[in-house]
Amino acid sequence: MSEGANFELLEKLETHAVRVRSLLEYCSNEEQTKVSLINPYLEHLGFDVRDPRYVQLEYRSETDQVRNVWITRC
Repeated sequence: MSEGANFELLEKLETHAVRVRSLLEYCSNEEQTKVSLINPYLEHLGFDVRDPRYVQLEYRSETDQVRNVWITRC
């Protein structure tokens, strides 16, 4: 990743951190938190949260517990 791309990512993440602080009080359940805070964060990192080849929203772990987000490829 180039220095310019690193700086751009850092700016996006800093902006997202400000957004998180401003929206946190409105995220009162898991789904709202995922849509408003987590998905945008993953998108800033370059993941397509709507592509199940890369991000699976729920899956069964080896202990048979349901997990919420699984990133399958970087």
